[in-house]
Amino acid sequence: MYGGTSTYLPLKVNQAGVIPVIFGSSLLYLPDLISRLAGTTGGGFQQFVQTYLVDQSSWVHITLYVALIIFFTYFYVGITFNPEERAER
Repeated sequence: MYGGTSTYLPLKVNQAGVIPVIFGSSLLYLPDLISRLAGTTGGGFQQFVQTYLVDQSSWVHITLYVALIIFFTYFYVGITFNPEERAER
């Protein structure tokens, strides 16, 4: 306390929580859902999805998952965090 007011900014370390992880995993499995609903069997797109996107040990899956988590973290914080409101306090 300095002069009757607080001297710290109450910022959360993890502002977004688990929402980016949920959105990232949902978006990553959307091509698998589309290929299954389309009913194509043995096609090039479905094989690519099964090999690279659904297989969690694939480097494409891991890279896309990390990229989606980073994107949704920045997106969610950009929408929910208002710096002008925080500066007024």
